[in-house]
Amino acid sequence: MKRFVCLAALLMLLIMLVACESTNENYMTYSAEGSVVEATQTPESTTPQGPFAAVGAGYTSSFGLGEDGRLWAWGGGSGIARRESLPVLFMENVSQIASGRYHNLVIDKDGGLWAFGNNAYGQLGDGTTTFRTEPVHIMDNIVAAAAGTAGMGHSAAIDTEGRLWTWGSGSNTWGRLGDGTNDDSHLPIHVMDDIVAVALGSVHTVALDADGVMWTWGGNFRGQLGDDAGEGRSAPVAIKDNVRFVQAGQQTTYAITNDDVLWGWGHNFAGQLGDGTTEDHFFPIQIMEDVAYVSAFSSSTTMIITLDGGLWTFGNNDHGQLGIGEVEPNWSRGTYPQRVLDGMVSGAVGVGHSLGLDVHGNIWSWGRNDSGQLGDGTRVERHLPKRMAY
Repeated sequence: MKRFVCLAALLMLLIMLVACESTNENYMTYSAEGSVVEATQTPESTTPQGPFAAVGAGYTSSFGLGEDGRLWAWGGGSGIARRESLPVLFMENVSQIASGRYHNLVIDKDGGLWAFGNNAYGQLGDGTTTFRTEPVHIMDNIVAAAAGTAGMGHSAAIDTEGRLWTWGSGSNTWGRLGDGTNDDSHLPIHVMDDIVAVALGSVHTVALDADGVMWTWGGNFRGQLGDDAGEGRSAPVAIKDNVRFVQAGQQTTYAITNDDVLWGWGHNFAGQLGDGTTEDHFFPIQIMEDVAYVSAFSSSTTMIITLDGGLWTFGNNDHGQLGIGEVEPNWSRGTYPQRVLDGMVSGAVGVGHSLGLDVHGNIWSWGRNDSGQLGDGTRVERHLPKRMAY
C-alpha cells in the first residue's frame, strides 16, 4: 500500500513539473539581447484555413498570410509572445508581412503600418525603445515595408506617393538610413521619392525607383553596395538600370532585371551568391536566368523561384535549410543553385529554416526547428521539405 501511495505521489509531482515547464515555455519570449520579456499577447489557437497568399521568416519565427487577410504565426522570438510549434492566429485584416531578424512590420488592408518585436534601437518607429509583443501603429498610407535582416536593426516603408521612409539603426556609422548623416532615428524620416521597392541588409539598404534604377547605401565592407569601391555611403547611389526586383541578405545584394536574370554581389563566404565560389564580389555578377523571385536573410542562405515554378537553394546549410536531405554543421559550401521543389510561387528563408509557398496556397517547411518554426507540432529539425498540415 505504501509503495502504491509513493508511486502515485511521484506521478503527481512529475505531472506538476511538466505543466510548469510547459507554461514557462509557452509564455516567455526573448529579446535580441537574450533577456526575458513578459508576454502580454495571447494568440487565438485556432486551425488556419488555407489557402495562403504569402509567407515570412524571422530568426526563429514563421508567418503565413491567408488569402482572407488573417496572419498566422508559429515559432518564437521576434515579438511572438509564445513559442508555438503550430500556427496561431496573430492578426487580421493584413495585406503584407515584412519579417526581420528580431522585429516585424505588418501592413493592414487599409494601408496602416504596424510594428512589433525588438525595439532597442528604435526600429519599430514609434519614438520609443520599448519591446512590443503586440503590434503598435506607426504610419498610414503605406504600400510596402522592409525590416532589417540582422545587426542592430533598421526599418523602411514606402507610402502611396512613392516616398521612402527609414528609421532605427542603433549604430548608423555606415549611414544605412540614407539621409546623408550617421544619426539614428526612432521615428520615420523621408529619404527618397518615386520608390517602388525596398530591401534591407544588416548595415545597408537597397531601393528601386519607378524608372527601374536600383540604388544602394550604407555599409560596404563586403562589397554589398555593388559600386566596386568598398567604401560606405550615407546617401543613395545609383547602381544598376532595368531592374524589376531587389533583395538583400545580411551583407549581400540581389537584383532581377527586366529580362529575368538574377544578379548578386557582396559577401559570399558560404556560397550565397551561387556562382560556384566563396569569393566576395564588389560588382554585380550574373547568377541565373529565368528567375521570378529571390529571398535572402542573415543566415547566408539564398532561395530563388524560377519562372517555371522551381524552388532552388544555395549557400549555408548548417541546419538543412537547403532542403536537399543533407546537413553540414560548419557552414556548408552549397555554392551552386540546387532545385528542391516544383510548383512554387514564393518562399522565405530565416536563420536556419526555410518556407515555400506552392501554387495551391500550401506552405512547405524545412530546416531548423528548435522553437517550432517549422509549424509541424514538433521541435525536430528536418532536412527535406514537408507540406504543413492544417
